[in-house]
Amino acid sequence: MSTKTPSPVSSREAKTAELVPWNLFANLGRLQLALMADSASAMFRGAEAIRKVQQQAAHQASVHHESAAHKLRDPREPAELLAIESDLLRFDMQEAAHYWQQIATTAWKTQLEMMGCASHLLGAGAGDSFKPAIEAWQSSLAGALNGAATRPTAH
Repeated sequence: MSTKTPSPVSSREAKTAELVPWNLFANLGRLQLALMADSASAMFRGAEAIRKVQQQAAHQASVHHESAAHKLRDPREPAELLAIESDLLRFDMQEAAHYWQQIATTAWKTQLEMMGCASHLLGAGAGDSFKPAIEAWQSSLAGALNGAATRPTAH
């Protein structure tokens, strides 16, 4: 009667086979962590872009209102005072609309970038089911995104 002792190769294969579910589980965690890091990075870039929009809007408003204050220091006729006031009102309304358009555009771009992070995680083949929906959304927003980036300034 010969007893068979397990060979080292078969023992290693058995251990590897036992670890396969754990390897898949560990890989899933790694992929989720990568998605979280990519999404956070996209979100922080979006926050920086929003902050730049805010800073630019505040600077433009400061310059315009300083100019109006300088004009108001000198004695003016009532018609001139009304013109300065209406110019300030027009500027504020126009710039507020532009500001919110830029904020919305930046938020949309950030959202699209974050959606792109999720599709990268799924890989080339797995993300194909999301690709038509993402492309359709991107093309529908393309006009708004491109139009908000440039605008004529009439001051």
